[in-house]
Amino acid sequence: MTNGNNGSDRLDLLTEQIALLTEQVSQTSANIDKIGEKIDLGFSELKAIAQAQQHDINRLVGVADKLADTTAQQAKILERLLSDRL
Repeated sequence: MTNGNNGSDRLDLLTEQIALLTEQVSQTSANIDKIGEKIDLGFSELKAIAQAQQHDINRLVGVADKLADTTAQQAKILERLLSDRL
């Protein structure tokens, strides 16, 4: 009878170990899903930041272009004024 209990005990232990392993696999899978969601959120935030920065860069390029045009116009005016004086 001891052998019968020993076999039953082993089967119970194996069942417990399988249940524990299944629980750990499920928890690991849930953790991986959470990490994936955080990564997706991080990429979304980075994309929004990059778009905002690109907008700012485009605006600054426009300002620089206008400044270059204004400077060129002022140089022409200054050149004309100086040539009129001479």
